[in-house]
Amino acid sequence: MGRSINSGNITKKTILESISQISIFSVYFDLPVNIIQHCIDTGELILSPIRIDRHPTVGFRYDNRGKLKMRDFGGYFWGDCFDAVAFVLSQSGDGIIDISKKDDFILVLKHIASTFSDVFYGVKRDENLKGQIKANLEIARNKKPIIELVVRNWNELDQSYWNQFGIN
Repeated sequence: MGRSINSGNITKKTILESISQISIFSVYFDLPVNIIQHCIDTGELILSPIRIDRHPTVGFRYDNRGKLKMRDFGGYFWGDCFDAVAFVLSQSGDGIIDISKKDDFILVLKHIASTFSDVFYGVKRDENLKGQIKANLEIARNKKPIIELVVRNWNELDQSYWNQFGIN
């Protein structure tokens, strides 16, 4: 799946040939590489990097096609390293980045190339990008979950269930 950026030099394939999936997750979710590797090796869960979490609920594993996936069992995230970049960039308030759309996918590839500019362009990494990533991650961590309460009438199953406990 080699979508090219305007110059035609940077594709998903060239990104992954130059930078490991673990490194991308590490930078965009502010996790040490050794913690991610330990999760992969042992199957242990860790605290979520994208929300306030008190119990380990996040795991990493490779799928059968060699894609490293992260799953937040709290229901906040499930995807590969490109989904992770899109998730973090979406926190800036400019709208949701959907990598199934070509322009959004190109934006994600460009951002990865800029973030790892020392690898791709041989220039020092821009510390402003690092700050932007950390700020977006902090926005994600501080978002409150949406809980919807719906009032509805009881049906026969509800009534029979609660009647067995003596509640009418």
